[in-house]
Amino acid sequence: MFRRKPFGGASPVFWLWQGLRLVLSLGALGIVCGACSLDSDNLRKIPTISTIGYPLHLDSGTGGSNGSVSWASSDPSVATVSDGLVRPVGSGTVTITAKSGSTVNSFVIRVTEPQKVTTLAGGGAPGGNAAGYADGQGTSAGFQAPTQIVLGPNGNLYISDYSNGYVRTMTPSGAVSTPYPSAPVVPNLIGMTLDPAGHLYWASNNASYVGMYTDRSGAVALLPTTNPTNNLRFGPDGHLYAPIGTAIADFGTNPNGTFSTVSITFPSGYTTFANATDMAWDPGGFLYITDTPANIIWRIDPKTTPWSAEIFVPDGIFSDPTDLVFAPNGDLYVADASNQLIRRVTPTGIVTTLAGVSGVAGLVDGAGTVAEFRNPCGIAIDSVRQRIYVSDQSNNVIRVIQ
Repeated sequence: MFRRKPFGGASPVFWLWQGLRLVLSLGALGIVCGACSLDSDNLRKIPTISTIGYPLHLDSGTGGSNGSVSWASSDPSVATVSDGLVRPVGSGTVTITAKSGSTVNSFVIRVTEPQKVTTLAGGGAPGGNAAGYADGQGTSAGFQAPTQIVLGPNGNLYISDYSNGYVRTMTPSGAVSTPYPSAPVVPNLIGMTLDPAGHLYWASNNASYVGMYTDRSGAVALLPTTNPTNNLRFGPDGHLYAPIGTAIADFGTNPNGTFSTVSITFPSGYTTFANATDMAWDPGGFLYITDTPANIIWRIDPKTTPWSAEIFVPDGIFSDPTDLVFAPNGDLYVADASNQLIRRVTPTGIVTTLAGVSGVAGLVDGAGTVAEFRNPCGIAIDSVRQRIYVSDQSNNVIRVIQ
């Protein structure tokens, strides 16, 4: 429980950690920030949040409930606020104001975006992009067309090493290993996801099955299917779903290989997907699909019967979008493979470029719009470390944006 503490004097401004909350004291009143980070000099620095971090919840400190307080942002292009919930939008500094009657409190926040791209692992040597197979630290490790990446609960990444046919893991520091060395090689290993118990499910877009590693020894349960799959995701309902070309497969809550095809209604002019590649659920329960050859991102409402689809981002913006993932603030990040870009899409469908040079394939580290990729395919967000990981498939490396 937070209790405001006056610090003496009528107008001093102090920052003070109280448990997990940061208090801005303005005389006897204050605003509480529950998820801010500070620079080392916590008496003078402005708290910083990230566009890939969690939304920030502020308590007005006015003595009333947040619902009775009028909130305002000095720059909605940097951050918006509603009922004390601050959603980071773009980089910059913004003032959040809470007003209740004649009492007004203000709170200054800095919002940052990940900008610098660095090669974290793979390539066989610093600056290299050679295909290979080797465990090791950083660029001494070797991959051959790394494709899908999944963030584990401990902050480690699972990587589908597509052409080598193995699942690989990587620590946040870039140490690469093969967790299931005795498991059979999986041709065209592409899709991966974790269930709530921590079991890793994988899929091949060449063989007609998906599999699950039943324990850390690499014991495998094969789940035969009649269709190759591109990726796998567990939905909010606990079902395992997979895009299978023109449709979505529902493997249910206890996957055993059998599935039903989800019934979906499409807008006029469409009857199916061209080739659904990946999927992600937003915080509101809507499903988003990358339809790679059509260069479309679909938004699907699974609460209707049948499910209903609408175009969220139309053709003409992406070129072969592959993987997609939501940040906690509600923004969607997309690997725009043939444009050689990492893109960000706001909840209203506004698309911006976070990193890469449009249409230019290469291997260049540096600031976001200077860095170069060669067929970026997989993407994962680590909100704790404020990182975006990218599997740079044709460079055979894993990149990090932070």
